[in-house]
Amino acid sequence: MPISNVTTVSYDRPVSTPTTSTVLPLRVEADVDATGKTVINLYATLDPANVAEVNTVVITAGATGDIYTLTVVDNVLTTEYQASYKQRSGDTATTIAAALATQLNASPIVKATAATGTVTVTSEIPGRNVTLAKTDSTVATNLVITTTTPPSGTVLEKKVGTLEVTVGVLTGQADENNNGLVFFNGKDIWYTATSDVTIQKQTTTPGRIGSNSPLTLDAIQTANGVVRA
Repeated sequence: MPISNVTTVSYDRPVSTPTTSTVLPLRVEADVDATGKTVINLYATLDPANVAEVNTVVITAGATGDIYTLTVVDNVLTTEYQASYKQRSGDTATTIAAALATQLNASPIVKATAATGTVTVTSEIPGRNVTLAKTDSTVATNLVITTTTPPSGTVLEKKVGTLEVTVGVLTGQADENNNGLVFFNGKDIWYTATSDVTIQKQTTTPGRIGSNSPLTLDAIQTANGVVRA
């Protein structure tokens, strides 16, 4: 299953188009194909006027051992993430909310904050609808979910580019001390403005990304107690 993460970027438009800085969400999705190549896709949500969905979850502390579970589903990507916490002796609604928010922030679907027994959950992609459920909780009525800000705008998410990454190892070097240094090769692919598949520009030959590793594989083996024959 691909790993996905969302960040934002702020940029100034060209001086010929006077406007305030634009902030757009960017989603990075990484997966490994059958050949072992890592494929990283970059998506941009293009309309800054879209409004993110916001839900609040008001928690009432129950009994020690109760399970509090929040399940978040992105209804477009059909991606699901679950946060769950088991109540311990001395826990309050505030400590339970904080624990659930911390787990939700590991999800690429939403971001969460917690205060005084309430978790505020905001969709990472403005305009996109998410489903927030509590059905796997011991006492579902101890979590009250309210949509305080509905999503608005039509989500226009566009694949901007792809980076294909492979790993190489130096060998046959004139300086034998360089044999076994590891490096990354990368091939970048950029798509046309209106297509996720039509390529406008790409690297024909994969090139080195960054520098070589500072240590050879042999040095790393030796440092970890592996005796080479």
